[in-house]
Amino acid sequence: MEKKIALVGAGGKMGQRIAPNLKKFGFDFVCCERTQEGFDKLVSQGYTAMLTEEAVSICDIIVCALPDAALPVLSEKLVPMLKPGAIFITLDPAAARAG
Repeated sequence: MEKKIALVGAGGKMGQRIAPNLKKFGFDFVCCERTQEGFDKLVSQGYTAMLTEEAVSICDIIVCALPDAALPVLSEKLVPMLKPGAIFITLDPAAARAG
């Protein structure tokens, strides 16, 4: 069974680098953004977009392509929403503790 990925921060600098590669290699993923503008941008680029909270609760792998400063607060909010067995990945593993 293929794992479903949520790319949180897909409309940002790192997200815009990661999303095309997920698409290129055929991964099953959804893009998450916090603003309507970001959401609309992703949809206009042909991506499936979803609210972060909804995606986190159904996806198997959560990739946070976010600024380091946002990770401590966001990870505290999102980790309890994960489905059992899900994996939560940050691009800077020390960032969640650095805040």
